[in-house]
Amino acid sequence: MLCQNLLEKSTRIEWTKWRIFLADERFVHLNDSDSTFGFYKDNLFDPAEVPNDKTFPIQLNLPLDQAAQAYQNSILSIFPKTEVRFDLIVLGMGPDGHTCSLFPDHASQSLIVPIFDSPKNPPKRISFSLKMLNQAHSIIFAVCGKSKSSAIRVIEL
Repeated sequence: MLCQNLLEKSTRIEWTKWRIFLADERFVHLNDSDSTFGFYKDNLFDPAEVPNDKTFPIQLNLPLDQAAQAYQNSILSIFPKTEVRFDLIVLGMGPDGHTCSLFPDHASQSLIVPIFDSPKNPPKRISFSLKMLNQAHSIIFAVCGKSKSSAIRVIEL
């Protein structure tokens, strides 16, 4: 739904002013159906002709911990000598209420977290940390689906 709405407005969006990072990515090949970047590449970036230098995929040719460090370095290169503060982070939510790949017992002071043992498959992921999310100027949640309705009700309380 998000891709469709952005794609419909893509001729009015100045993609050259954007830098698109994913807050959470499964450590799988871009052609894998579990790849978030692959999904957005096929359903938004390519059809909207978003310049490749404005999207930042995870380096899958590296071991997970090195790929997380490389992803953090690419983010730090955008924010030289300043606090990393994204203008907007759009997040989803799992049926259990989690966001990104932030699960209990995965605390980190880093901006990017390698996850080796996600309780949801696939187990290897790279995620923004709570520290990174807390530094954002704005965060919105794009959540849909009946499976998430009970988690939404708990959050509303």
